[in-house]
Parts: sequence; structure tokens; C-alpha cells
Amino acid sequence: MAKQDLNTELNLTSMIDLMSCLVAFMLLTSVWVHVAALPAAVESKGRAPQSVDKPKEPNEIKITVTKTGVQLAWPSVKGVRLPSFVRRGKEGFDHDTLTEAIAQALAVKTLTASVTGTNDVEYGAVAEAIDAVKAGGLDQVFLLTN
Repeated sequence: MAKQDLNTELNLTSMIDLMSCLVAFMLLTSVWVHVAALPAAVESKGRAPQSVDKPKEPNEIKITVTKTGVQLAWPSVKGVRLPSFVRRGKEGFDHDTLTEAIAQALAVKTLTASVTGTNDVEYGAVAEAIDAVKAGGLDQVFLLTN
């Protein structure tokens, strides 16, 4: 009986398929990890700040949307009379009053705004308030949730 030769040829097709899938997976995940990263500027890197500056004057308008209207908590804006409440009627609240007040305050001071709604308010009313604030010229509007 003669010895048969061993088949030493390797089938590499499945290994090449696996490697191409792994390379594609690695490329895609590295892109998404980079996109999902939040850039954070840390000045002190764990150490106490070298100089203590006086606290900055607050420049945030706190807007709370309720069933009856929109409550506004303004930072101090000199020389401008600003409303603290905008009533809500049958067709929603008065967009023009809020938009004009934001525009008047922005003419004097750089501001940001945070908008939140009470639990009994529908999301559409909060979105209307955000739209009115943006129409007044304010670009930095933040939505606060509970």
C-alpha cells in the first residue's frame, strides 16, 4: 500500500472574508467614537486655579413655560424695561412681546437663555417659546428637562 500525499493547501477564502469584515468594522467604529466624543476644555487639569477672579455677572434669561403663560427671570439689564410674565391666550402666548423683549435686551447685553416647562405643559408650547426666543435674535438657547 502506497502512502497518500497530505493535502497541505489551506483554504484562505473564509479567513479573507473575516478579515475584510473586521477591517470595515474597525474603520467605522473609529469614526463613530471620534464623532461621539465631547470636547472639553479643562483649564486647571485637576489643580486649583492660579488666580481667583470675581464671579462673572449672570447673563442667562431663565424662561419657564406654564399653562397660563411664560415666566421670565432676567439678569440685570440697565436701561431696559423687560416683562416678567407673558400671558397665554386661546391661540398661545404673545410671541411678539417675548421676541421684542429679547431683542431689546440683546441690544444692551450679550445673553443666553434656558427654557423649561412645567409638568402640565405640552411640548409644543415649549417649542413655541424657543422659536420666539430665537426670533428675537438669541442664538444660545438651552432646553432644561427634569
